[in-house]
Amino acid sequence: MRQIPSLTRFRLLLPLVFTCLVLAGCGASAQRDASATNVSAGVERPSAEAGAIAPADERRNVNTRGPTTALFVVDGCNAPWPADLKAGASTRRRLPTALGDREYLLHVPAGATNGRALPLVLNFHGRGSNAAIQEKYSALVPHSDRAGFLLLTPEGSGQTHAWAAGATAPGTVDDVQFIGALIDQLAAEICLDTARVYAVGFSNGAFMASRLACEADGRIVAFAAVAGLSFPGESCTRRIPVLGFHAMSDSSVPFERGMVRGTYAYPGARDSARNWAARNGCTAPPAPEKMNDRTTKEAYGGCVAPVVLYITRGGAHAWPEASSGEIDAAGIIWAFFAGQQLH
Repeated sequence: MRQIPSLTRFRLLLPLVFTCLVLAGCGASAQRDASATNVSAGVERPSAEAGAIAPADERRNVNTRGPTTALFVVDGCNAPWPADLKAGASTRRRLPTALGDREYLLHVPAGATNGRALPLVLNFHGRGSNAAIQEKYSALVPHSDRAGFLLLTPEGSGQTHAWAAGATAPGTVDDVQFIGALIDQLAAEICLDTARVYAVGFSNGAFMASRLACEADGRIVAFAAVAGLSFPGESCTRRIPVLGFHAMSDSSVPFERGMVRGTYAYPGARDSARNWAARNGCTAPPAPEKMNDRTTKEAYGGCVAPVVLYITRGGAHAWPEASSGEIDAAGIIWAFFAGQQLH
């Protein structure tokens, strides 16, 4: 067989090599463009109005409020809707962990489908309570249905059914890791708007929400604490929107500096808000605003991220409800959350 000279072979192969290089470059360029679409500052954000839900292709997962370990990938937007979940209903579910199954209640808003990204509110009960009680007590279910957010109410652990925060010392259970795993599980099953994940809690649950604000790798966008706002300490480097509620006559978690259950030195609600204000770069002291005969709103000024504290004269260790003549904490909480998102 006649052999082709080396120079001739090179000339014959040159067009083929050039074509391959062009195609490879175009593929890499397309991949870069697709990646940039997911994190670009030009991507349209979901509306800040209560009830606005971002379509699956309008997500941004960039956190500028503090350090985070990763951008959060949402896989559930292309997954079939989980068979056990029904729109407009609450379902008890389990999450396997190294120390056994952990349970939670998940309320799916009425009319929800997997075609649009849903915000998530994590709702933490107090020490000795449970998810079923907290879901009802917080009065957040009607807001979930109207505004279209997922309401996840997890169960605490141990004999006291509590969270490792505040007066409850950490044990063998890692509650921060548990919550991170819950978010991951939901994101794999449901179209979750990871730029709108919020935390709220009552009492020991409020301490847990405060802890997550600093320790959950930047996954919590804003948090609210009812009867237990706390500042985890100078190690907290995030700036995050903060909303607190506290009654001045609370005998379980004192409004002013005092002891909780005889073991935890609580700095007080106002001091905790003041520490958060310093962390959030606020430049003006709070301007008191009278909400009704018993409740005053204190909002700090000039903040990178807002800090707001509602103070009730008298009162008790309780969740404020409009039905009892107080402010509607649930409505205020969702209105506050709806205006906050990662950007």
